[in-house]
Amino acid sequence: ANLLAFWPLGITVSGYRNVHFKHHKNTNMEGDPELAHRGARAPQWDLPVKITKIAEYCLSDLVGGSLSDYLIIVTFSKPDSRREYVPLLAVHAAFIAGCLASGALWVAAVWYVSLVTSFMMFFRLRTFLEHLGTDDTHRVHLNLWQRHLLAPHNIWYHWEHHTFPMLSYHYLPQVRGLVARKPVIALSELIGIYAKSPPISSGQVLKHQHTAIKQFDEAA
Repeated sequence: ANLLAFWPLGITVSGYRNVHFKHHKNTNMEGDPELAHRGARAPQWDLPVKITKIAEYCLSDLVGGSLSDYLIIVTFSKPDSRREYVPLLAVHAAFIAGCLASGALWVAAVWYVSLVTSFMMFFRLRTFLEHLGTDDTHRVHLNLWQRHLLAPHNIWYHWEHHTFPMLSYHYLPQVRGLVARKPVIALSELIGIYAKSPPISSGQVLKHQHTAIKQFDEAA
């Protein structure tokens, strides 16, 4: 998992585990690192927000506007031991050396530029699918191209993931079919909720479910 998933991103399994456990334990409350991240980047996560504004942020991501966001992620994802940085740095050094020796330094350049541009853009878009504007977790349905582009490996079953975190990702579709107590909304409906949201500032802790979402739940 380190070699194929986390070291290439500049973090470690234990570092991500530590920050992700805190997120699950304190979802949208004090102590939630994702909420702290959004608060640190105010007003980017303020609501209401229209899709045109989201597109503006995405364009900014693509030219490096989220470099500081990437550094926040790396800073928050502290591994269990500083010694874990040694193999991480070794892998990157070997990658750069290999590219240099083969005359393909452009490959390394593309990778590292993508980390602070397109990677952060997709990170932003996925964040909109999960917890923004609610003290719960959005339960969203994505069509085939949306799920592969925005939230692969069943992470778009995010409400199921938070409700049953002990289950592996490949069981989450079955859970959706068994649990019906929270309505499922389409991506277009979620975008509409964000556009009509009452004012909620970036990083704000909500004590009750977002008004617009609560009304939608009651109507459903």
